[in-house]
Amino acid sequence: PFSFSWTPTAQQVGQGHQLAVQAIDAAGSERRVGFSVQVVADTPPQVAITSPAAQSAITVGATVLLRANVLDDSSGPVQVTWSVDGAPIGVSSAAPFEIGWTVPSSRAGQAVVLRAEARDSVGNVGSAQISVVPTADTSPPSAAIISPKGGAAIADTVDVAVTVGGNDDVGIARFEILFDGQVVASDSSPSRVTGQAG
Repeated sequence: PFSFSWTPTAQQVGQGHQLAVQAIDAAGSERRVGFSVQVVADTPPQVAITSPAAQSAITVGATVLLRANVLDDSSGPVQVTWSVDGAPIGVSSAAPFEIGWTVPSSRAGQAVVLRAEARDSVGNVGSAQISVVPTADTSPPSAAIISPKGGAAIADTVDVAVTVGGNDDVGIARFEILFDGQVVASDSSPSRVTGQAG
């Protein structure tokens, strides 16, 4: 098929135009078809923050997923800049437009404004913002000794492998193993298995 491209200029915004194509065969016969178009201005991107929800409570120390939906009528790429209380914290350059943000402990009890600003390929800017309230982490982690089992008989000539597991709403920073009240082992980077640090 025959094809061509046409990019309207800024001076043509608001104007109507007639586009037509004319086909002429070897015998000189011709046929013309066309249609009318109205040139409109490229509008700014439409932005909606989908995570977290507005006015939701988030826990300090947790890494929160910031995600936005963006609709834009231009053909080029869109870039989303994220900010917290006006300070940029990261950029998303492709859908889904998301980044992670670790909530500082200093923001407990204070309303925080999260803003997503989308800029399209021609420089138009659209934005959305929400307010959330970080809360202090008051829930202790869960912990369990997986092996050896309680009451197990342990020979004094055998090295014992101790396996522990636990979970937390923010994240476990360190495991410690105590023997008669004294710390004998510590792990500051516990592995994660099916969402559980252990």
